[in-house]
Amino acid sequence: FSNEFLSIGIGGRGQAMAGATVASTNDVTSGYWNPAGLASINANLQMSAMHAEWFAGIGLFDYLAIARPIRNKNNRKVIGLSLVRFGIDNIPNTINLVEPDGTINYNNIKPFSASDYAGLITYGQQILSKTAQVGGSIKILHRRAGKFATAWGFGLDLGAIYKLNRNVQIGFTARDITSTFNAWKFNFTPEEQNILFTNGNEVPTSSIEVTTPKFIIGAAYQNTFQERLRVLVELDLDFTTDGQRNVLISSKAFNIDPKMGLEIGYKEFIFLRAGVG
Repeated sequence: FSNEFLSIGIGGRGQAMAGATVASTNDVTSGYWNPAGLASINANLQMSAMHAEWFAGIGLFDYLAIARPIRNKNNRKVIGLSLVRFGIDNIPNTINLVEPDGTINYNNIKPFSASDYAGLITYGQQILSKTAQVGGSIKILHRRAGKFATAWGFGLDLGAIYKLNRNVQIGFTARDITSTFNAWKFNFTPEEQNILFTNGNEVPTSSIEVTTPKFIIGAAYQNTFQERLRVLVELDLDFTTDGQRNVLISSKAFNIDPKMGLEIGYKEFIFLRAGVG
């Protein structure tokens, strides 16, 4: 699926809870999960970083984010910046492995990387006497496969969180709300094109890749016992519109992927988290 690297998730909390955080996110990672959650930040500055290795270290995932509040008399406003990279490095390029005379020359193998990048500029704000929060993110995407193929894309995410009472709040996120378009450009030399044709490969042409909207709704309940033990439970529903997926409720028109997360915190210092998705 298009730009699927942005569905992996970030942060120990969000991933441990199976991504069920759209209603409860309240820190710098909200720039990824729900931009409205940025408005809950009280610190003067928050930062977060993550490195993860997938498929026995073949795929490398990196994340870095920073957020800073801008305060005024009536409500809280916060801006943030998030950077995401998912890449596979040191891929051997064997297109020139065979010399024109038919001999094999391993010295012609050169490594390249296939990487996906995303930058999110996020804004979150409190409204309605601080019972509601809204936010949005502008996404800048760059995808690259060595020197052969590059793509640029732009998208928009919107989010909201509403506190029903002291214990219950609901959240909503619309990712790629206007659809995100990646414009691909390919750069093969005439010699490389000839080698591809000779070996029965199709030479790709410039194209547009579309990421259709994804909607996430969630509800979270939390309670504190004896001012030390806090329990939070959240249920999220992911609605996708980009074709049939292997999820619980699946169809060609739309899909619904439910997720549930649990967090138990002791003195806001030690946390036990679990999730099903």
